[in-house]
Amino acid sequence: MDAVHGDDSVPTAQGLKRSSATVEEGNPKRSRTDNSATPTDSKQPRIEEKPSLNPMIVPAPTAAIPEPNQDELMAIHSINQKIKSLDWKLVEKELEKGMVYLGDASLSDWEAFVTGEDQQLKSKNMEWIDGKIFIVELPSQEHATYVWELGRGIGNATQSQSTFVKISGDAYQTNIRRLEPDLCLIPRQVLGRHPYNVQLPPGLNDWNNFHTVKWEVAWFKPWANLDWKANQWAMVDTVVYIICIKLDRHNSSYKVHHVVQHGVPLPQMIPRPIRPPNTVIQLDSRLVLHLPAASPLPPNFPPQLDIDLYAPLEVALE
Repeated sequence: MDAVHGDDSVPTAQGLKRSSATVEEGNPKRSRTDNSATPTDSKQPRIEEKPSLNPMIVPAPTAAIPEPNQDELMAIHSINQKIKSLDWKLVEKELEKGMVYLGDASLSDWEAFVTGEDQQLKSKNMEWIDGKIFIVELPSQEHATYVWELGRGIGNATQSQSTFVKISGDAYQTNIRRLEPDLCLIPRQVLGRHPYNVQLPPGLNDWNNFHTVKWEVAWFKPWANLDWKANQWAMVDTVVYIICIKLDRHNSSYKVHHVVQHGVPLPQMIPRPIRPPNTVIQLDSRLVLHLPAASPLPPNFPPQLDIDLYAPLEVALE
C-alpha cells in the first residue's frame, strides 16, 4: 500500500488489514443515544487520547441535529466498516510518509459521519478532500497533552477566566462545511453589550459560529496537510489568526497566519522552531475579540495575548 504525499496522489486501501489494535474514542457531538456501535473486545489494546479535564476548555457547542436518514446511516456504517478493517500498525507506519487514503465519500455522507457519535475513529483525525477521506492523524498522548496544556496557557493569557472569550475544543461551525480544529477562540455574547458593542458579522446569527482564532496541532500529519487546513480556515470571514503547530520530539515548529484577506491562498511561510526556554507568540486582543475601534478592552484583558508554545511541549514530551 502506498501513502499520499501532500495532495499529489491517491493510494488504494489494499494491504490495510485488521490488526489486534483498535481505536476506541467517545464522540459527544450528538445528544441522542446511538446503540448501533459495535462492542469492543476489552482484551484488545486501545489507543486513547487524554481526556480533557481543563476547565478553561468548554465542550464543542452543539445544535439541534436531525436524525440521520437511511442513506446517511448506510454511509456512516460504510465508513466505520472501512476503519474497522484497518491494520493500525501499518496505518501508523504509512502516516510517517503522508496521508492514508480510506475511501471515497460525498460531502453530505462525510458530514453525516462528522456530526454522528458512532465513529470508530474520531473524525478530527481525518479529512475530506475532493470526495476522498484521508486519515491524517492518530490519537496520541503527545497530541492530547499538548492541546490540553495549550488550552490552559491560552486561558491564563486572557487573565479573565474565559469571561469574554470561549476556548473551545474540536468545534465545527454549523454555517460552513464541518471542518474541525484542535482549539478555537470564540468571542462571548457579553461583548455584544455596551460598552463593547461587538456585532456579529453579516449573515451570522449564532455566537457559537463566531470563531476568530483556529489552532491546528499535528503529531503525525505533515506540514503539507497543515498548510492545506490553514488555507481552508482562511476562507472563513470571521477568522483573523490561524496557528499551526507540528510536534516532534526533536524539531517542533509552528506558523502564525494573520488573515488579512479572506478567500485567497495564504502566503507561504517557513516554519519557525519551538525552542526552550520559551517560544511566545503574540495575538492582538482587539482582533481576537473583534472589538470596534472605539470600544474599550474588557477589565483585566491584556492588549495582546502572550502564549508560550514551548511550555505545553515540555509537558507533552515528558
